[in-house]
Amino acid sequence: YSLTGDYIGEVTSIVQTGSNDVYVVKRMDGTTEIEVLIPALESVVREVDLDQRVMRVDLPEGL
Repeated sequence: YSLTGDYIGEVTSIVQTGSNDVYVVKRMDGTTEIEVLIPALESVVREVDLDQRVMRVDLPEGL
């Protein structure tokens, strides 16, 4: 979810890049699957609730 509560999608995999991980997030928009890459940085990933299986992110401009 975004910080404003908008559903972004489901983390389907994690890519290890060397400097930081990147979360691969997928969701359906009608009949089209959309993939969003979210860097695993403290400035982006603001909250992770493992019990609720929810992550809140502050997406950079353009994502």
